[in-house]
Amino acid sequence: MSESPCHVCGSDTTVDGMAYQCAYCGEPVCPDHRLPENHRCTGERLADDDSPGDREAKPLRLSEEQTVGTTPTETGQSSPDVALDGSVVGTDSDVEEASSQPWWRRFLPW
Repeated sequence: MSESPCHVCGSDTTVDGMAYQCAYCGEPVCPDHRLPENHRCTGERLADDDSPGDREAKPLRLSEEQTVGTTPTETGQSSPDVALDGSVVGTDSDVEEASSQPWWRRFLPW
């Protein structure tokens, strides 16, 4: 950046060796006038700015869409031996044994 005077007040545009230049109009500005509203910025982008003007999010093409997780057709059925509370449902003898103690007791080592 050049060390040109501020285009608003004519003062030095460098403070501690750091020069200010407006990112929108490219004019050299002092620290007091560095904000666009403080130097009557035209809002026009720099002519040599190679950044894209349209920075809006663009939707992916249908071929680029990805499904995270499973779709309802891929889920299938859960095991018929598992009840909604997580207990295992089996034959009548298993039901009697399971009813005498909580289901989580079967996982304890003692």
